[in-house]
Amino acid sequence: MRFVPKSLQILQTKRLNSSVSTNLNYPKDVKITNEKFYILCMFPYPSGSLHLGHFRVYTIGDVIARYKRMNGYDVINPIGWDAFGLPAENAAIERGVQPSTWTIENIQRMKTQLKMMDISFDWEREIATCDPEYYKWTQKIFIEMFKAGLCYQKKAAVNWDPVDKTVLSNEQVDNQGRADRSGALVEKRYLKQWFFKISDFAKDLLSDLDQLDWPNNVKQLQRNWIGKSVGMKIKFQILNEGLGENEFLTVFTTRPDTIMNVDFVAISLDHPIFKSGLINQEITSKVNAMNKNIRSDPTAGIKTNIYVKHPITKILIPVYAASYVDGQYGTGAIMGVPSEDDRDYEFAVANNVLKIHSVNKNEVEDDAVVEKLKQSGVGESSVVYRLRDWLISRQRYWGTPIPIIHCDDCGAVPVPDEQLPVILPIDLKFVGKDGSPLKNSKEFMDCNCPKCGNTARREPDTMDTFVDSSWYWIRYLDVNNNKSICAPESYEKLAPVDLYVGGVEHAILHLLYSRFVTKVLEKQAIVPRSKTKGKTISEPFLKLLTQGMVLGQTHKCEETGRYLKPDEIEYIDSKPYSKKTGTRLKSSFEKMSKSKYNGISPDKIISLHGINAARLYILYKAAPQDELLWDSNAIVGMVRWCNRVTRVVNLYAAKRKGWEGGDTNVARKSGSKGTNGRLRRFVNGTIKKCSGVLEQTFAFPIMIAELIKLSYEIEKYLECDDAGDEKEVGYAVGCFLRMLWPVAPRFAEEMRVVCGDEGVWSWPRVDDVEDGDGVCVVMENGVKVGTITEVSDILGKNVEQQQQLIRCALIDSGFILEQEKITKIVIAKEGRLINIVKK
Repeated sequence: MRFVPKSLQILQTKRLNSSVSTNLNYPKDVKITNEKFYILCMFPYPSGSLHLGHFRVYTIGDVIARYKRMNGYDVINPIGWDAFGLPAENAAIERGVQPSTWTIENIQRMKTQLKMMDISFDWEREIATCDPEYYKWTQKIFIEMFKAGLCYQKKAAVNWDPVDKTVLSNEQVDNQGRADRSGALVEKRYLKQWFFKISDFAKDLLSDLDQLDWPNNVKQLQRNWIGKSVGMKIKFQILNEGLGENEFLTVFTTRPDTIMNVDFVAISLDHPIFKSGLINQEITSKVNAMNKNIRSDPTAGIKTNIYVKHPITKILIPVYAASYVDGQYGTGAIMGVPSEDDRDYEFAVANNVLKIHSVNKNEVEDDAVVEKLKQSGVGESSVVYRLRDWLISRQRYWGTPIPIIHCDDCGAVPVPDEQLPVILPIDLKFVGKDGSPLKNSKEFMDCNCPKCGNTARREPDTMDTFVDSSWYWIRYLDVNNNKSICAPESYEKLAPVDLYVGGVEHAILHLLYSRFVTKVLEKQAIVPRSKTKGKTISEPFLKLLTQGMVLGQTHKCEETGRYLKPDEIEYIDSKPYSKKTGTRLKSSFEKMSKSKYNGISPDKIISLHGINAARLYILYKAAPQDELLWDSNAIVGMVRWCNRVTRVVNLYAAKRKGWEGGDTNVARKSGSKGTNGRLRRFVNGTIKKCSGVLEQTFAFPIMIAELIKLSYEIEKYLECDDAGDEKEVGYAVGCFLRMLWPVAPRFAEEMRVVCGDEGVWSWPRVDDVEDGDGVCVVMENGVKVGTITEVSDILGKNVEQQQQLIRCALIDSGFILEQEKITKIVIAKEGRLINIVKK
């Protein structure tokens, strides 16, 4: 019987039984009439508490999810936890608490925070990557890749702490190359590591970017990371005692036309030639020593004892081991052409490389040189990618165990499906030394080979957490399935993600790895190929919305570089000074951090100002793609507006009692335009702009501004002694509250109750036929030439003022007015039609 840690049993129980109040999650009485819409916000790491960045991204996603629900879409909006990772191990070392306990406690704390934020998550789809019922399928994916030849083991470099005798992540090495815990100078060591063959998919990963509706900068980052290079592989004959004429060193270059100016050939520090015996042991030892230094100078190099012959001029060229040459790019060897390349030049200067070739480019025809290389058989066209295979091994405990058993007779054998998941033991001690405690656990490591039955040992490494997050979007679709990753019918119906929302800092690795794993799973028929709009697409995320960071204000003493706490600061004429020294402080906005005393908890903001104002402010302060400079003092503006809206709705409710037929149900329209036809047109203009924001631009500051303007317009009508057609005012209030619901659902629901609005809460539609959509048709000599937004308040002006307003509106909308040809401008249909009469 499998053993599941008690803390994880609690997690599974809570996931299956979790429920939140759904009053605010779904619009009243709206029926699902449209297709699915899968919106996904990047799931959080359970570090202990949510910050404002989390609040921002989940609020953005929630607004779009609610809007889609109001339009009758079957919305999937799940949440989960990226629960494996190094911080849990650090907590185990520093606090003596088990990583599983620390993680589950944090998840429960952060769930409480999320529920305060009125986010309409599908909690019944909740997952955690540390749950054995989740990582069972992560292990299954590994095994399928292993069987398909897409997973292999080889030696690769790691950061090694010689004092604590443990492997370090890049984040645990400081700028001086020292271990953050022991302070030892970190070494580079070569250990057996597991890799996924992502390089086999480089071509598809690059070309399929064109199918995606992603920001151009993100797609370019991915293109650069994949790094397609078109060039030539050129063979240089190696000259050394005892060698025949068939020993060659092959270089890759994107500039074969520069071969006539080669001064040296440079090879990587881990080039296979060092194991061939061609380079003497003394030089090889020096190169190995240089290769151990993880902070090598990019100009560092060692001249070897071999030379190569130039394929055209036949001149001897020295070969250098160079730290700036990447052994995993191309052939691990390059031509050094200092006259054409800055890095080659810097290396040549640092290593006193003599100039060998000096050919004037005007004296050589580039095409002829390249053709000669091809004809002589030493050059062939080649396409290479900079993308390296994905190293997924981690010499750590808190991660998904790699499901491999090592047998002396059978080699590496995958764990049989019936033995999955390979469970992490929870009774291990963490001391921060001697690597992962898994390898020292006899109970975990000792096992029998599934093939021959002999004594064997488990793989002690765990997987990179990017593996866990590379497929989580799929598990959400069928979270309780205990027979497969996802049922084919669920995948075909719900995949892929229509809109993915998250930080731009994940623009490369997480997105790239998710795309790769999706392609593998579909290619291996583990899941069916997904379709969108009738087209097959092997991608996880169709559209991407990246949000900027939330920055908090810091105050720093420039002389000491010390950041001051809020209670150490006093303001004189609105300028910050140190209370202790009286020194003027430098203020700036930086990433929120405990050490800079500029972190702000969402809990505090919500408790001080309420969830309505908090959501409205974080949407209004900056567009999602931009950085948000948090100002706690400015949020009171949203509090005041909420109070004003409350007064307006209460005023409407009071007047409505004295009206016959006043109605906020937008589904039942007025039978006449009445005196307030312009109010309806104003509402229609707001609907159109807000719909555009939620469908295309996601420019939420514009949406909030439009709602504010509409509330003022409604207030203006309600404060008149004669409010006009009560149905028109009711229609405006009903539309306003429905448009408010996605951004501030609790507030809109409260106002709905005040109004007594019992209608269907679907997203309001523009009334084109009756009201012209708030658009003014522009004609020239009776022929339609375009439209502009209706000019407000035009009917209350005299003729001269009307003409001036129209001319300004036309110019602002891009119309070119030939003033000398205009005889008059005719305004008709209450300002909704303009006819420019020309000579």
